[in-house]
Amino acid sequence: MKLFKNYSFLFLFIGISFHSFAQITIEGFTKDDKSNSLAYVSFFCKNRFIGMTNEAEKFQFLVPDSLKFDTLKCKYLGFVPFVKSINE
Repeated sequence: MKLFKNYSFLFLFIGISFHSFAQITIEGFTKDDKSNSLAYVSFFCKNRFIGMTNEAEKFQFLVPDSLKFDTLKCKYLGFVPFVKSINE
């Protein structure tokens, strides 16, 4: 019975390690409706901070594959938050 418990833990650990590699890369630039560049825009998924644009208005971050059907919210001071589905 002790041998079975050790193998069950091993399979659980392997499953978690494979799951952690499944990620979606989101990248791009931020601009307003007049094509002006916006730096330091914050990105949230499920009300959790996941990234921010740099001073060159570029962003790139990884989102776990488990969140691919959730929404991504972009916030910038003075603008209405922009919400978009991640899988789009």
